[in-house]
Amino acid sequence: MVDPTTLLSALALFPSAMYDAPISADATVVVTHAKVWKPEGLVIVLFYRNLTTAAVPGVSTTLDVPSHLMPLDATKKTFIVNLGPGETQQQVLSYTSQSVMTGSSIKGTFAYTGATGSQKGFFSVSMLASDLVRSCTFTTPEFGAAWEGPGMAQSHRTRTIAGAVFRNADDFIKALADTLHLNPVEVIGAEVILCGQVLLNDQTKCLVHGKVKAASIEVSVRSTSAQYSQAVITQCVAICQGK
Repeated sequence: MVDPTTLLSALALFPSAMYDAPISADATVVVTHAKVWKPEGLVIVLFYRNLTTAAVPGVSTTLDVPSHLMPLDATKKTFIVNLGPGETQQQVLSYTSQSVMTGSSIKGTFAYTGATGSQKGFFSVSMLASDLVRSCTFTTPEFGAAWEGPGMAQSHRTRTIAGAVFRNADDFIKALADTLHLNPVEVIGAEVILCGQVLLNDQTKCLVHGKVKAASIEVSVRSTSAQYSQAVITQCVAICQGK
């Protein structure tokens, strides 16, 4: 029997994260979520849990999805879950994209009739660069050539992070590779270079250069758009700050 509180076996094969903190909660229904990073898209799993001993049928949800996210499979913007007493049900949402944006989120509104009458809840799932960036194969010479490629300079973003949590290049490159799903191309002394792309689209390269200094880390990003670079460097800063 499938455990509705865990990821489906088909999704458990991919990198994922379960977030226990509720994105919405009242005395009857709690909503949590998980993210699964498949090569071809982002999967978000919503877990609806009934906290009561009474059935809660017809929990109706409507999603507000950013325009750069396109549905995969049978993902819809509206759906209904029926919760038995103390039951958890999950809803699987799958998306692809051709671009990465900063500050976007999937927002949801759900409504149901409980013991105290009609109820409404709201939730939001933030979209990070790492949700849509995937590793790609690059050599150091290819990285250098791409860094100076057409249009890349216009997308250049640089930040210096004082008091970063990393003190050496090896720890720094591992954290960026693991969290942002980037390919760690090379460590060159105190400097690191990494690369990625938007899902399976090899025309959407993202290049990251970092330098670990005595009291700070300098990070530079170039990609196919300024918006893309901004999203990646925003998450790089958060990683350097241990967030």
